[in-house]
Amino acid sequence: PSRTTSRGPRTRASLRPSARRSPSPETYSDPVTAEESSVLVEGPWTHRDVTASGLRFHVAEHGPADGPLVLLLHGFPEFWWSWRHQLVALGDAGFHAVAPDLRGYGATDKPPRGYDAYTLSADIAALVRALGADDAVLVGHD
Repeated sequence: PSRTTSRGPRTRASLRPSARRSPSPETYSDPVTAEESSVLVEGPWTHRDVTASGLRFHVAEHGPADGPLVLLLHGFPEFWWSWRHQLVALGDAGFHAVAPDLRGYGATDKPPRGYDAYTLSADIAALVRALGADDAVLVGHD
């Protein structure tokens, strides 16, 4: 499907994060530092990188590491910041609340491919395992 904008027709493919600004495959996994990115906002949460599906995922997390895992999945195009209030509330309630930047967003790697539903859902399963959990509560919106 396509839609018309003031600049002409836009196809669904042109709305993907990789379609406009993907770095070359040789550079898409370069580490991002707090100085280089405005998405690593300080707060009561912690930031770290987790390797899953062969990519580096940025996650913001709050709460006890041994608490039940709750993954907060942002919409498109957003990043972990959209869950900042829920991240703190869930962590304070005893959950291990984790808000990742999904593939292609925020401080997570931006590969040239893999933005289909199958690959994105495999990323989530790999993240759960990489975070050391057997299962998780998934919370999402778009």
